[in-house]
Amino acid sequence: MQLNLRALSIVWRVIISTIAFATVTLAPSSLAVAKGADDATLDASPAGISPTTTHLATILAAHDKAVGQLPAGMRDSVVEYWEFTDSGLAGSERLERSGSNYHSRIANGPFVEEYGQFGATRWHQDANGFTAATTQIDERSFYATRVVEDASDPKNDVTVLGETSGPHPAYVLKVKRSGFKHPEFIFYDTETGNVVRVEYAVRRQRVIETYDDFRITNGVSRAWHIHDTDGRPALDDDWKLQSITHGDAIADAVFQMPPHRPAVSQVTEVTQIPSRTFLDGYLVRMTVAGRGYDFLLDSSVEESTIDRNVAREMNLPTYGQTTQLPDGKPVTYRTTIADGDIAGIRLRNFTLNSEEFAYQPDDRTKIVGILGFDFFAANVLHFDFMNRTLEALPVAGFAAAQPVEGSVDVPLTLDDGLPLIAVGIGTTVTHNAVLSTGFPFSIIFGSFVDEHSSDVKDPPGEHHRHQELVPFADDGTFGVSAQVWTSLVADLRFAIGDYRQVGLFTTNYPLTIHDQPIDAIVGMDYLQFYDVYFVYPYNRLIVKPNALFFKTFKKSG
Repeated sequence: MQLNLRALSIVWRVIISTIAFATVTLAPSSLAVAKGADDATLDASPAGISPTTTHLATILAAHDKAVGQLPAGMRDSVVEYWEFTDSGLAGSERLERSGSNYHSRIANGPFVEEYGQFGATRWHQDANGFTAATTQIDERSFYATRVVEDASDPKNDVTVLGETSGPHPAYVLKVKRSGFKHPEFIFYDTETGNVVRVEYAVRRQRVIETYDDFRITNGVSRAWHIHDTDGRPALDDDWKLQSITHGDAIADAVFQMPPHRPAVSQVTEVTQIPSRTFLDGYLVRMTVAGRGYDFLLDSSVEESTIDRNVAREMNLPTYGQTTQLPDGKPVTYRTTIADGDIAGIRLRNFTLNSEEFAYQPDDRTKIVGILGFDFFAANVLHFDFMNRTLEALPVAGFAAAQPVEGSVDVPLTLDDGLPLIAVGIGTTVTHNAVLSTGFPFSIIFGSFVDEHSSDVKDPPGEHHRHQELVPFADDGTFGVSAQVWTSLVADLRFAIGDYRQVGLFTTNYPLTIHDQPIDAIVGMDYLQFYDVYFVYPYNRLIVKPNALFFKTFKKSG
C-alpha cells in the first residue's frame, strides 16, 4: 500500500493534537482520494471471452516467436526516441541502453528529468536539477518500452480464460502476480502472438493498455504505438516511437550519474534564514513578485508542493496540463515559480507539484506548501533546534572528516531524495527509518511491529486499542482504519543517544515508500537534542549534541 507522505505529515499533526489516546473519527478531507472501482469490478474478467482449447504453453511459445531476437553477434544495445502526450502535456523521451546500463532523458513540456544506471548504481535527476542515487525500480524510463512477460514468470498464477471474437481475436490470460491484490489480463493476438492489450488495476482504477503498429527492426518486433486509459480521457497517455537503432557502441560516460544542475542558488557565505516554528516544524517565507508565502521545510518529502488554489492565485502556469476532470475533481499537476527568494537564496524556474494542500494551523498562519529534498540539496542547511534558528552554509568545507567540531556523522542513504538512517529500536537495528523535520513526533510503523513485536511492548496494564480513521491519500479510499497507541521501547538509539524505557507512538499502518517498507520516522522530538546539518551535496547527515542534550541525559559509564 502506497502512502502520500506529504498528506501523512499534516494528518499526523491533526491526530496527535486531538486524540489524547481516545477514539477519534476524522471526516474525509481534501487530502483523500475519491473512491474508485470496487474490488469486484477490478477483479472481473473482460467481457466477450469464449472458451478455447489452446494451451498456455502454445500461447507463450507463439509470443516468444513474435518478439524475436537480435542477430547472433550483434551488441545488446539500443537507442530509441519516443514522442508522447501525458494528461494533455506533450513530451519526448530519448533512451539509450547497453546491457543493464541505461540513460533516459524525459522532457514533459518544460519539465526535464533524467534516469540511469551504471553498474550497480541507479540514479535519478529531478526536474529541479538535483541528482541522487536510488534503489527504486525505474518504471518511468521504460514505460513505453515495457515488456509484458508476467504470464511466463513461474512465480505467478496463470489461467487461460479463452479468446475474444471479432476481426482481431486474441487469447486472454488471467495473471495473478505474486504480492498483488488484483489480477492482470493479457491479450495475445491469435495470429501474430503479439501482446495487443493489457488490463490491470492501479489506485482502484481499471487501466487498459493497447499496443499496435508492430514493426520488426533487426529481428526484434516492437509496438510503435501505445495508448493507456483508465476511462478518463483527460488523463490518457499516448506514445509513438519515432526511431530505433540496435547494436551501437555507447560510451560508459553516457550512463554515469550527472552532477547537479540546481534550480536553487548556492550561498557563498553563512546566511541566516528567518524562520518561525510551529509544532516544532520550521516555516520559511518565500517572496514571489513582492508577496510572501509560508512554506514548511520537511526533509522527508522528495518533491516540493504548493497548494493548487494558491498556485492559481499566483497565476502560476499549467502548461496545458489537465488540472481538473469534467466532474470537477482536481488533478495534481506540475507548475513552476519563475523567481522566488528565501533570504537571498533564489529559486529560478523551480518545479513544484500543485495539489490540494493548504494547511492553516491558526488564524495568523497559512502554510501554502512544503519544500523538500529539492530545496535541501542545494546548500548545507543547519537547524539549531534549541535556539530555533536556521542557516544556509556554503558547501565548500563540508567534505572534511569533521567539519563541525564535536559532531558525528549519522549513516545516511539518500534514496532518490528520501533520507534513510539507521536507528536502534529495542534489540533491533533498522536501516529503514526516515528522518523528518516535518513530523513533531517519532513513530514506529506496522512493518516493524509485525517483525519485531517483542521490541514494541505495551506499558504495564495498558493495551493499544485506540482506533483512528485517518484520511490518508493512499489507494483510492477515503480513509484507512489504523490503530495508534503508545508503546514502551527498552532502548531507542539515534546518533550518540541511547534513550532508555521511552514511549513512542506506534501504529499498525504499513507505510511503504519506493516499494520498500518503512519501519519508523524519527521526528522533531529527538532531533531537538542536536544541531543538525543536512549536507545533501555530500550525502551526509551531521549532528552535534546541544546544551539540551547534556542537560537532559547523563553520560553512561
